[in-house]
Order: sequence, then structure tokens, then C-alpha cells
Amino acid sequence: MRPLAPLVCLSLLAACAKSADPPPAPAPARAAPSTTTSAASPAAPLGWTDPPGWVREPPSNPMRLAQYTLPKADGDAEAPTCVINTFGAGQGGTVDANIDRWVRQFDPASAGAVEKQRRDIHGLSVTLVELSGTWRGMTIPGAAPAPAKPAQRMLGAIVEHPSGLHFFKLVGPDASVARAKPAFLAMLETLR
Repeated sequence: MRPLAPLVCLSLLAACAKSADPPPAPAPARAAPSTTTSAASPAAPLGWTDPPGWVREPPSNPMRLAQYTLPKADGDAEAPTCVINTFGAGQGGTVDANIDRWVRQFDPASAGAVEKQRRDIHGLSVTLVELSGTWRGMTIPGAAPAPAKPAQRMLGAIVEHPSGLHFFKLVGPDASVARAKPAFLAMLETLR
């Protein structure tokens, strides 16, 4: 078997001495598809312009982006309030689940018909809701229920943004909320 060893070595040396084929040239770089950065970009937070006459207050909890007290209509005992919440991407439930939760905040015996409308505002899907009746508010487990308030109205808007759903909720006496409705809708038109 010894006479084969030199032949094997020579064959290996010849194979190593052969020049290897050059690696294939890299494929030319392709340009990334163009994208437009807009207000609906996850990097940009949702923005809007405060309506004139609405008083912005420090948020009373960390989930609130903003809260306002609005002027009240003549004869109303209290001023309406508007709060804007978000819980982050993928949090806070669906649009319809949130509308159902808002409906349950009114006494079903007194509640009027739910008015619901979808709109596109600057590339953002916005669902508008209007409810009226006796307001019971949110029920927190283990807490005493809030006193019922008759003749209340709620205007709500759920904005679908890449950073998560944003909830705009205006609640108060019927006449005051009806008076604030044009300013609420104008604020939504400034979404960016």
C-alpha cells in the first residue's frame, strides 16, 4: 500500500494548486421601496390642536394624554369634560369592544340610539360615536357606583394610529356637549 501514498499526496497537491473559481459577484444593491413618513408613522406620536376656549388640565392619570374642561351652556350645573387616552399598540381592545363599553356607561332604559360613523382623517381611520341618556360612568370592581346623571351626552372618537388606539371622549350635560360638538369635530380634523 505504500506505493499509493505518494500518488494520493500528489493528487491532493495538484488539486490545491488549482486556482479556485472566483466567488460570484455580489448582486447589485436594490433600492428600498420608498415610504412616506406621516403622522401615522409609529415614530411620530398622534398630535392635534386644542380647540379655542377649552382649558387643558394636567392629566389625572398616566393613561391620559390630555384632559380638558369646556365652557358650559347656560342652565347646565356642570361643565363637560374631554379626555384623550391611549394604552399603546395592541392594547385597549378593539374599536367595537370599546364602543360597547361606552354604551354600557349609559342606563339602557334611558339611552337613545347609538350614532356611529367611520371617517378617514388625514390617512387615519376614525370611528365617531354619539350617545345620550342617563350617564352611569365606568364601574370599577369593588368601588361604589357613581351617581347616575340624567340628560347627559357623550361624543367619542376612536382613532386607529400605528402607536395604538386613541380614545377621545367628551361627556357632560346634553346642551353643553351639543354646543361643544363643532369644536370637537374641528379638533379631530387637526389630527396629525
